[in-house]
Amino acid sequence: MGPWMHNEMHAGWDGWATMLAWHTVSWIGVIGLVAMVVAVVMRPRRSEAAASSTAGDILGERYARGEIDTDEYHTRLAALR
Repeated sequence: MGPWMHNEMHAGWDGWATMLAWHTVSWIGVIGLVAMVVAVVMRPRRSEAAASSTAGDILGERYARGEIDTDEYHTRLAALR
């Protein structure tokens, strides 16, 4: 028996542990990549959200944030209708 036999026997466990670690890391990476793709695909587009808002909705949001006062809100809302 040469010195390589001892190293091969000892490397057997290290080899399995390394393989298991890389396998685990690679699966975590694959799952993370799939999750990122799903998140990007399912995220609503900003232009779609803006297109679905009506002028009255935007005016109501501005009023709620305090950008315009009550008189201006009612004046602009009447002008929209």
